[in-house]
Amino acid sequence: MGLMYAKGEGKEQNYTEACKYYKLAAEQGNSDAQINLGILYENGDGVEKNYKKAFRYYLAAAEQGNPIAQYYAGSMYYYGRGVEQSYIKSIEYYQLAAEQGNSDAQFSLGLMYENGKGTEQNYTEAYKYYKLAAVQGHYKAQNNLEFMQENGFGIKK
Repeated sequence: MGLMYAKGEGKEQNYTEACKYYKLAAEQGNSDAQINLGILYENGDGVEKNYKKAFRYYLAAAEQGNPIAQYYAGSMYYYGRGVEQSYIKSIEYYQLAAEQGNSDAQFSLGLMYENGKGTEQNYTEAYKYYKLAAVQGHYKAQNNLEFMQENGFGIKK
């Protein structure tokens, strides 16, 4: 029901109602509902924008092994939204998601290795993560991978 209200499918779009149903499912440990609730709080859709609550819901789903939530938790750490900013914690959560094939997390790890955020700059690692994301069709990773190939970063020209 939460998705139906959020997307306006079969019901008039109503984020407040979506939030109500997401909370019911989230309280029962449903990681998808926790993520969706986190998104509502992060964006302020149907609720007052609250990064701390968004982070709390993302973290609950991330601790269940949900790769999308792990990516979102990593992003919250990266930007310091709802939690103290930490590139190191960001890398930890991105790594968990990347190992499960999340292309956004793979791309984000590529950026962190390329720019030396939370880790030493390492073009070889950046290239590796960009390539993992690029083969899944991640267009930003494809662009960065091409740039690295053309300039010999992380791979021979």
